[in-house]
Amino acid sequence: MLKTTKTTKIYILCPANAETGGPEALYTLGYELRKLGFDSYMFHNNSKFNENLIVEKYKKFNMPFVTKIEDESNNILIIPETSPRFLYKYKKIQKAFWWLSVDNYLKTINTHKEYSFLKKIFRKIFPKQKFKVKFKNNKIVHLAQSYYAMDFIKQNNAANSEFLMDYLSDEIWEYENKCDYTKKENIILYNPKKGYEFTKQIIEKAPDLTFVPLINLQYKEVIDLLLRSKVYIDFGNHPGKDRFPREAAILGNIVITNKKGAAKYFEDVPIPEKYKFDDDSSNIDNIVKMLRECLETYDSKINDFSSYRDFIHKDKENFINDIKKIFGRSN
Repeated sequence: MLKTTKTTKIYILCPANAETGGPEALYTLGYELRKLGFDSYMFHNNSKFNENLIVEKYKKFNMPFVTKIEDESNNILIIPETSPRFLYKYKKIQKAFWWLSVDNYLKTINTHKEYSFLKKIFRKIFPKQKFKVKFKNNKIVHLAQSYYAMDFIKQNNAANSEFLMDYLSDEIWEYENKCDYTKKENIILYNPKKGYEFTKQIIEKAPDLTFVPLINLQYKEVIDLLLRSKVYIDFGNHPGKDRFPREAAILGNIVITNKKGAAKYFEDVPIPEKYKFDDDSSNIDNIVKMLRECLETYDSKINDFSSYRDFIHKDKENFINDIKKIFGRSN
């Protein structure tokens, strides 16, 4: 596993100028490592990177960054699943591969396959082996953000693996305190960027219901909608323990999903089975029926999600315990 000493530097590879759940989780990891006394840094793989390029949302973490990595065996490099080629760029440094998403890794591999026809030049610049993870390499520690990811890791016979599950931003708890269930409206929220073709069938089947897309909105606008709505549906892919279903639940929404990816695992999305549907056209009527029941009997059905909310409340404590287990206590 990973070994740390007083002089260990922990580098966290993070995409630059990206404001999504992945980079936020990476910054959160760096932040919590520093709070525990570790010497952690963000690394954006850009020699010209400067503080002006840090996404505004992540400045609150006050994380130092580097433009170069010290490739020493005493140091550690955390690599997100979208950047497997960095596993082979450095020789001495200890490496951990964080599976924030199984699906994004597979997309990275498939992207390489799609472009592999571009002559020998492409293959020389991006050799196939630089995109694939060598699971049986015992020098790589695999970190799973979800049970879905851990299952994938184990199916590939990885030598070393541990859980490292992130938590929601502390801001969400401030909004949770403002959530008034008695003022909820008959609004159903959905993300049109995920599983829209199937969601569209549901919307067309229930023209009298109010469906609101979560798109082109600032974070505060999304929160305002979550505070007003009764139901959040997600029939897209679930590459990991997604942020949206958790935020929706915390802000008093009934969550309805399909059974894809992490949503298939009760350990990742621990909601009653009756709120999970196979995204098959034959289920449209049953889904619409459930939506109507949720809106009409919201006061009772929202209680079905109390254990899910309790589960989410423990995410931060579990995350910190995971860090201590993986990295040990700084000494």
